[in-house]
Amino acid sequence: MTSMQNHLEDQLLLALKPEYFEVVNESSQHSGPATESHFKIVVVSSNFDEMKLIDRHRFINKLFF
Repeated sequence: MTSMQNHLEDQLLLALKPEYFEVVNESSQHSGPATESHFKIVVVSSNFDEMKLIDRHRFINKLFF
């Protein structure tokens, strides 16, 4: 597991206390030398119950940008 992947997982756990989450490093499927540039994140959390899909995306993006 990469340090970036660990960082993403730690932040998701801290911010959302998810019932389920998955962080997959997909960097090898993209061109270029970067080994930690593309991640797929799946999160199930009761914090998202009343949120629209776009607001869920925005929430996750704000965690990391």
